[in-house]
Amino acid sequence: ELQQGRRLREFIALKLQMAMTECGERPRSVMFALPTSVSSDGTPEGRANYVGMRGARTLLPEAMAMAGLADLPLLVINDAELAAHSARVDVRLARYRKILVLTLGFGIGVALVSRPNFK
Repeated sequence: ELQQGRRLREFIALKLQMAMTECGERPRSVMFALPTSVSSDGTPEGRANYVGMRGARTLLPEAMAMAGLADLPLLVINDAELAAHSARVDVRLARYRKILVLTLGFGIGVALVSRPNFK
């Protein structure tokens, strides 16, 4: 599992570098949406779907350091949570008070958008 964790860090760092090359600039911050529950400090929890991810508090900071991005702000959230935030601001869904969001990937993620002050 230790070797898998190292490979996962290297893979993430490579993808970050590829993204920077593709867009031609360095980001000002990085956000990861993970297919698992995430603690308040950004540690992947629950049934993490990648070997080396669960409980690995240093996984993403170390991958960012490998990519030369250690100085940037980092936000880590659950992928269904990100989808719910997107649904909440999507103008196509503006007329709905409640929106059930499902993400399909390694498993099924679920989030509920509920607008209490909906008009």
